[in-house]
Amino acid sequence: MFRVTYARVSSADQEEDLERQVERLKAFAQAQGWAVVAEVGSATKKRGRLLQVLADPGVSRIVVEKRHHLNQFGFPLVEAALRASGRRIVVLEDECG
Repeated sequence: MFRVTYARVSSADQEEDLERQVERLKAFAQAQGWAVVAEVGSATKKRGRLLQVLADPGVSRIVVEKRHHLNQFGFPLVEAALRASGRRIVVLEDECG
């Protein structure tokens, strides 16, 4: 099993925010030896990279900077589904304040 970090913004004009997220997550991930996945995609659009991460049973932990970067609507549902299969979401904002 391996762990990844995931960064997302909802539109291309938020590129600076995506870069900032990626840098923060990259520093965290490098310290842990984890992969970084980033994409531009709104909360209501299909996000292929996230779907790949969620579908991969080898990913035991997903780290995001803020809850809404993973899923704007229904975060508790995604979290519960992952937890039921022994997987976990870590939100840096919750962990680091």
